[in-house]
Amino acid sequence: MGSGIVTALPLLLFTKSAKKVSLTMLGILQYISSTISLIVGVFLYHEVLTKAHFIAFVFIWCALAVYSISSITKRRQEQMENEINMEA
Repeated sequence: MGSGIVTALPLLLFTKSAKKVSLTMLGILQYISSTISLIVGVFLYHEVLTKAHFIAFVFIWCALAVYSISSITKRRQEQMENEINMEA
């Protein structure tokens, strides 16, 4: 009986908190969570990190960097356009 509560409570708290952040931020937080799990596995539990795994990890984070930079650039551009429209 207790295991149901232990399983459900974190999921309910996650659902409640996920409603308060943007989907973009939620996605990035999930990548950070997975990265922390990878670091714990490799350094604490001495799991094997092959060259292929490392290359995939680097490509994933490079793609996230490109996505984040493009999102920030787009947001700034939209803000500048809004400021120009407000002045006119």
